Order: sequence, then structure tokens, then C-alpha cells
Amino acid sequence: MRWFSGRSRLLAVLLVLTLRALAEEAGTATLIEGPPLRLIRGATMMVAGEGVKLRRGDILETSDATFAQLELTGGGVVALGPSTRAFLLRRDPRMTEMVVLDGWLKAEMTKAAGTYTYASPTL
Repeated sequence: MRWFSGRSRLLAVLLVLTLRALAEEAGTATLIEGPPLRLIRGATMMVAGEGVKLRRGDILETSDATFAQLELTGGGVVALGPSTRAFLLRRDPRMTEMVVLDGWLKAEMTKAAGTYTYASPTL
């Protein structure tokens, strides 16, 4: 008897890929006021609206008239101000790291949210 049939092997691979994608999710853009948020994922630039899922490695950009609120996995809430660029550097079960490349952000965390680290090249 074979361990996995072709169909079972395919389902196992799809399950692993789905779990990996869920593990990389860093949060959701829940509120965007003004022009849409620009999202750079890999080599692709997208226009992102409310509800877009954020992943580790994404770069988020707001225009000079955009304000965005992000709800991070684990319970943190981050507000990005106008003319802001932020990079979601790392997300794991214990920590989220975000680098502010330009502009400003404001964050609110709960005790259950875990550890969040923010860095800026100008600090």
C-alpha cells in the first residue's frame, strides 16, 4: 500500500502552502482616507483599498493626502500619516517589525498583541 496517492499528495502540498501563506500574513488595511494606498509586493506595485491583506516584505506608501489604518495580526493598530512609506520587515508569532522609511506612524498595542518593533533611518 502506498503512503500517499496522487490526490492525497496534492492535498498535502496545498495545505502546507495555505498554512505558509497564513503565517506570512501581517495584518489588514482597515481604513483608508483620501487617495488609495500604494502597496509594493515583490516587483509589483498595486493600488490597495480597505480590506487588503498585508504580508511580510510589503512596502506601504501613502500620498500627501492619504491616511491609513492597519490592524496587525495579534491585535496591534497602526495609523500611517500622509506621505509615509513603511516596510513590514518581519512577522512571526512573537514579534512584528516595521521600518518607517519616510513620514510618521502612530501605534496602539494591547498586552495580548505581543511585541512590536518600529525603526526609522532618521533615529
